[in-house]
Amino acid sequence: MKVDSSQQTSVPNIYCAGESAGIGGVDTALLQGQIAAGASNLQSKLHHAKSFARLLNQTFRLRPELRTLAQPDTIVCRCEDVTLARLRNADSWRSAKLHERCGMGPCQGRICGPAVQFILGWEPASVRPPLFPTRLENLLQENSVK
Repeated sequence: MKVDSSQQTSVPNIYCAGESAGIGGVDTALLQGQIAAGASNLQSKLHHAKSFARLLNQTFRLRPELRTLAQPDTIVCRCEDVTLARLRNADSWRSAKLHERCGMGPCQGRICGPAVQFILGWEPASVRPPLFPTRLENLLQENSVK
């Protein structure tokens, strides 16, 4: 029988250790048993966590009628004092950031982003990573900052 690195067989939720997973002696069998037990426990915890997350999302999902509560003078972005009326001038999250400064304050859209997504249905643009690829020669230049 073949097993992967976590001792899982090709049958879902079936783990294998000892002689059936290959001959290796008692020490190997004990180690395989610990790996299989840990992997099985982790799978169980992940399953419960996913079930709990689904239940939370269902229980606390915002009702659609809440979209109509915000008035034109409602401040959506507290950091930059951007009202819903100003956001209605934009047609996307990117446009709202560029032209209305929504999401450009200290919270970087962590507070207003979900509200804008719920009220206007805009999906936030992908986040730019703080690191960029570079060539090794750029790092090895004599004039580089130390």
